[in-house]
Amino acid sequence: MLDFYYMFKKTKIDFELLHKILKECNLSKLYLNIINALRLVFDTDFDSLIENSDVSFFIKYMEESGIHGYSREDGHQATSHNNKVKYFFHRLFLRPKEYRLSMYPRLGVHWYLFPICLIVHWFYLITHKLKSGIKFIFGKNKNKKIYKQLGI
Repeated sequence: MLDFYYMFKKTKIDFELLHKILKECNLSKLYLNIINALRLVFDTDFDSLIENSDVSFFIKYMEESGIHGYSREDGHQATSHNNKVKYFFHRLFLRPKEYRLSMYPRLGVHWYLFPICLIVHWFYLITHKLKSGIKFIFGKNKNKKIYKQLGI
């Protein structure tokens, strides 16, 4: 929330354009919760186009699950991946070029090292991420109700 507070305080934002973009991305509900939380915590109003609503659940969620929506105690884990199979293959085979180059910058120059990088990446996934990967693919999302309410 501090990042939104700082952004709204220090920059000039066209809120009509922002509302249009948020509506296209289906993030209007999350934005509504953020603005109302800012009103509650900082006692300021940045966007007068948003009506006041109760966001105590939003504040409680952030307190319990942290700002990234993850808490090991109660199992909250926010995710924005709509298609698990597509995410799995992208993660396994380093499909997006930007992601691949961010992990292995030398691939930009030495493209022929990709198979070696892929084997190293698989070894890393098996040794470090196997448990969380299985939980992500086969686990049930117990928190769908709260995520819908948050607007994620």
